[in-house]
Formats: sequence, structure tokens, C-alpha cells
Amino acid sequence: MSPADDNTGSPPAVTFERLEQWREIAAAVDSALNMGGEPGMDLLVSRMAEWNEAIDEWTSALQTCLELGSRGLRDEAGQWHADGFLEVGDSLHAPTKRAGWDDWRAALEEREIPLPQFDLELRNAVHGMAEELATRDITGRSLAGQIAGLRRNVLIRGGLGERLTLLDSIRGLDPGREVWTDMIAPIRRQRAEQLEADIRTAVGARDFAKLARLVEEAETVNWEGQLDGRVVALVNAVKHLTRSRGLLHALGESAAQARMRCQELRNQPINLPSFSAALRTALQARQTYVATRQQLTQSLQHAASVQETKALSAGLRILDQGRQVDASMKPDLEWLGQQEQFEKVRLQFCRLEDEVQKLMERAPQLGGSWDDFKQKAVKWGQAAGELRIAANRLRSSTPDLVPPSTAVHLADLEAGARRVKQDYDRVVFWEKVVIGSVIGGLLLVLLVIILVVAFASRGSSR
Repeated sequence: MSPADDNTGSPPAVTFERLEQWREIAAAVDSALNMGGEPGMDLLVSRMAEWNEAIDEWTSALQTCLELGSRGLRDEAGQWHADGFLEVGDSLHAPTKRAGWDDWRAALEEREIPLPQFDLELRNAVHGMAEELATRDITGRSLAGQIAGLRRNVLIRGGLGERLTLLDSIRGLDPGREVWTDMIAPIRRQRAEQLEADIRTAVGARDFAKLARLVEEAETVNWEGQLDGRVVALVNAVKHLTRSRGLLHALGESAAQARMRCQELRNQPINLPSFSAALRTALQARQTYVATRQQLTQSLQHAASVQETKALSAGLRILDQGRQVDASMKPDLEWLGQQEQFEKVRLQFCRLEDEVQKLMERAPQLGGSWDDFKQKAVKWGQAAGELRIAANRLRSSTPDLVPPSTAVHLADLEAGARRVKQDYDRVVFWEKVVIGSVIGGLLLVLLVIILVVAFASRGSSR
């Protein structure tokens, strides 16, 4: 009969009292080695029988742990002996790792004194098993803690969902043991069959806390294809129904925020920069509200894909409440849309006024070369004409939204155009006068020449 079958572990096979004896033996052996010489050898020889016995017991205890672990009972193996079992056992082996131990061993063999036999491979295997038990998952729980949780779940006949989650976590921490996969398979099949009934019961009871837990279980457990498509559809519908309740609350909050931003916009003078800033804030609040409303609509559509969740959604009046919120927001949204349109038009008029201002700054002034002035005046007049056409088109498309400042700028443009034309006409007039004077002078000279020639000809004929 193996030690794992013969011992019970309660009380532990290697007790605290026996560990204390092992500690004393290890300390005595260490003292003998420190003492050295014949006194040290005499002390070592006197404790050699106890040392050999303790090492044999430790080796047998290690074998018990390994046998338990190979049967999938590694947690039990760790609890089979008193706490400190592995550490104290290592202290029994520690003297053989000291410098000079080879000389002591040779002297003991010469005296034909039996030496302790250490099974380091067995020791390393058990230590590795203990380290694996101390391995922790992403939640910080150790394998030993997970196994303890599994034991409690089984003892109290806890939920299969929790048991399945624990087993899946244990398998992740201890992937080399097929026992966990063997345990998971039947529990997963059984839980997959129960899950649908549990969800429908929770839907009927309107137990949203339980529904949240069941949805989380359905989405986090690795079902390995054993979750029926009907259950997947039900889980998806429940998830969207639960989400729609939160979205309804979010819709109310976003509506209140949008109304507040609209009121702030109403308090802003239209022609100040603060109006544009307040409008942008209000439009962002509207965007949040519209996005939340769209999400709520989509979630309700998904929830309506299963009859139970569709009926529960209707009973909770989520859609009706959403419509009420939307109806209450309609006046504010329509008014905000008008302000958005007005802002677009206002920006167009602002750009028009800027262009008029820049054109007025480039208006040609009379002086210098007349040809240069005329070229600039013609080019400027064409630009002013195009700008007047654009302004008339914009004013005719939005006659009720023309800002007073635009009329002032256009009046300045008309006055500037008249001045430039008057200067242009004046230049043309004086050019004509000059040309006329030059031509008149030339004609006068020509006439004098003709008269002189005529008088000369008449005198010579006498």
C-alpha cells in the first residue's frame, strides 16, 4: 500500500513535532561540520543514524506528495504534511552542499558509516509542483486558491457556472493536467443546458442583477461550441435590453445637457464671437444626444429579436420613454438647427464683408502715371462688379438674414466705385484736352506755314 493511500493527512503525516526534530538534527549536523576535527567527527557520527532516518522519512514524504499530485490532488499534496515540510527537508540536505563536504564524506566512508541518500530528482519534482500551485492568474489568485474555491463550491453544491469558471481558470494555470479538461467537459454540457432556463427565469422576474451575471458568464466562459445558437441569440438580446436601460438614462442626461446649452446660446448676442463658441458647444451637445438616441434605437431592435426580451422591453416602456424625451427635445433641436443655418449664412456675409474691406484698401488713387491709374482702375472696377454680383446673389437668397453691417460695407463699396470712376473719367477728359491742345497747336502751325508760303508765292509773282 502506497503512503498516499495509507496516510490520511489529518493529522499531517509529517507533524510539526517531527519537523522540529528535523530542525534539531540539521542544526546538530551543521554544528559538527563547523566544529571540525575529531570532536566534530565524533558529534557527526553520533547523530548519523538520526540524520539517515530523517532523510529517509523526508524522501518517503516527498514520494507521498508526488503520488498525490500525479492523481490530480496537488493541493492535497501540499497540505498532506505540516507547513514548512519542504523548507525543513532542504535544511537536512543543506550540509552536503557545504564546501569541504567531500572530505567529510570520504572520512565517513572510510569508517564504513552509512551516508544519507538524497533523491534530488524527487525533491525537485515536488518543489516544482509547489511552485505551480503558487502560480497566480491575472486576478492575482493562486492555483491553490482556485482549487480551494473549487472545493468549497463542490462541498456547498454551488452554481455550476461558478464551478465551470473556476475549473477553466485552474486549467489555464495548470494546462499540463488533463484531469481539469476531463472535469470541465460534463459540467460545461450540463451548464449550457441550464443557462437558457436561468436566463428566461431571470427575464420573467425582471432580475437585472442576475441577468448581468448570466450574460457575463455566457460571454466569458469558453463553451467550445457547446452553447446552442438559440441561447447565444437570447444572451445577445438580454445584453442589448440591459444596455438599453442604461442608454435611456443616458438619453435623459444628454437631453438635459443639450437644453442647457441651447439656453446659454439664447443668452448670447448674435454678432459677438461668444455666440459662435456657444453655438459650437450646443452643437456638440446635440451630437451626443443624437448618437445616444441612435444607440438606444439599435439596442431596442436587437432586444426585440427574442420574444421574451421584446415583451419585457415593452413592459418597461423603454421605447415610449425614449419617444417622450425626443418629443420634448424637438423645439430646442429645431431652434438650434435654425441657429446653425443662420451661423452658416452669417459666416458667408462675414467673408463678403472681409472681401469688400480688402478691395476698398486696394482702391487706386489718382496720381502719378495716368496710364497706370487707368489700368488699375479698370481691374479694380471689374473686381468690384463681381463682388456686387455675389453680394446681390447672397442677399436675394437670404433676404431676412442680411446683417446691417453688410449694407454699410456695400454702401462703402458703391461710394468707392463711384470715386474711382469719377477719377477715371477725369483722367480721360484731361487726356482728351491735352490731345486736343496738341492737335490744335499743330494745326495752327500748319496754317501759319501755309499762309507764309502763300504770301511768299504772291510776292514773287509781282
